[in-house]
Amino acid sequence: MTLNRDSIKIVASDLDGTLLAPDHLLSANSKQTLKELHAKGYTFIFATGRHHVDVAGIRESVGIPAI
Repeated sequence: MTLNRDSIKIVASDLDGTLLAPDHLLSANSKQTLKELHAKGYTFIFATGRHHVDVAGIRESVGIPAI
């Protein structure tokens, strides 16, 4: 089986210490990047141990559907 990298449309990232800034918020640059990924057809997955309510607030601050 050959992997076609153009067919991969999922991006996942941890939050704390990775995607979030030291103030535990998404930077403007991170928000813009996530919006651009969404516009290109990617699904974003928040890979975290945080409670789903915390993740929902972060997801809503970006304004894109995410898992």
